[in-house]
Order: sequence, then structure tokens, then C-alpha cells
Amino acid sequence: MDVIVQAEYARIRDLVWDRDSGDDNDDVFVSLTPLDRAIYVTRELEEELADGGWYLVFANEDDYLIAPAIAAYELLGLEAHAHHLRDVVATGFGDDSTEDAGDRLDEAYRSLPGAEEARRAAIERARASSQH
Repeated sequence: MDVIVQAEYARIRDLVWDRDSGDDNDDVFVSLTPLDRAIYVTRELEEELADGGWYLVFANEDDYLIAPAIAAYELLGLEAHAHHLRDVVATGFGDDSTEDAGDRLDEAYRSLPGAEEARRAAIERARASSQH
């Protein structure tokens, strides 16, 4: 876990949790910058996936993160991640899906490179451009 990304994620998470008036954070997402939204939704989704895979994402009703995460991964230049999320949606996977289906999606997700480096690079680019 990158310390710069973790600090930004913690700052954004606090904003989201302080402003949230519902269960799915949609009302807060619109107030975030695209980069802040990208950092938040990708980290949230990845934490859920690390805890229990795609089944947990749907069982915990965190599938609302998928659509913004697709856009977020594209913003971060992680097209393979966005493509994987589109595949998850296209399969119709949900909390009533089979364990085998979840295992296949989890395996495909685990084969992707980590996204932390892309998040850090995006943060550094944003910081550099704000100093000019």
C-alpha cells in the first residue's frame, strides 16, 4: 500500500463518509473531483474484492461501485480493469450466482496488475499541474 495513495484515500473517504446521506454514496460522488472519485471507488471496490471476492461485493450491496469504478479505471489508464468490470456486469453475476462463477471472476480479477502505481502516478500528475 502506497503511503501517498493511502493518505489521499483516507482524506477522500472521510469526505464521503461525512457527507453521505444514503447507503450508496451517489450524492457524494458528484461533489468529488474525477481523480478523487477514481481513488475512492477503486480502493473501496478492491478492498471488498480482497475481503471476499465478487460474491462479497454483491452480498454487501457494494455493486453500486462498479459503474463509477469502470470510469475510474479508464481515467487511471487501467483499461484491463475496466474491461474486467464490464465482463462482470455482462455475466449477470450477483449474490445468487454460483460459487464456480464467482471463483472464475475472482481468478480473472487476481490476474490483473495492481492499480496502486497508477493511482500514485495520477496523484503526482495532479499535484505537479496544480503547482504551475
